[in-house]
Amino acid sequence: MRIDLIADTNILINEHEGNKTIEPFLKYNFGISFISEIELLGYPDITDDEESKLRSLIQDCFEFSLNSNLKEIAINLKRKYNLKLPDAIIASTAVAYHLPLVSADKGLVKIEELNLILVDFWFLFKTTQSKKPPVSCANPVFPYASPLPFWFVCSPLLLSAHWQCKAGSADSTAPAGLPAGGYF
Repeated sequence: MRIDLIADTNILINEHEGNKTIEPFLKYNFGISFISEIELLGYPDITDDEESKLRSLIQDCFEFSLNSNLKEIAINLKRKYNLKLPDAIIASTAVAYHLPLVSADKGLVKIEELNLILVDFWFLFKTTQSKKPPVSCANPVFPYASPLPFWFVCSPLLLSAHWQCKAGSADSTAPAGLPAGGYF
């Protein structure tokens, strides 16, 4: 089975709750960390029906188990970025397997080693309501070669991509195939 991306627990929760913003991701093969299963099924007030649906969702994903490589990467990320243990384990899974991580957790942006697709639900609401693009970055840097089409990663109607402005850089050109300003 080919894995296209790692889904953070918050993405799985949004899928379970029927959030339509997640629909474009559903045609891709998700990988998940074992910690996501623990987070989803360990919720104290989970009903039998919810547990059944969540188990079905988990079975549709490829689950990565803990191994010594993931453990070392998680330790390093936790130390370097002062992450919570579940975040460190999920991020280490994406880093170890060189897969983008889809998440709504803005706290993961600081992880330089991580290829992050940041889903910003508030941004999506504001964008679809106002039809105005966000303040653009003069120098977008697309941090990874994604197996996903550019529209999937970059469209502000789908999500806010994780791009960074290089401070003080004179290069204001966009990556190949993308317009300047980081949004289209």
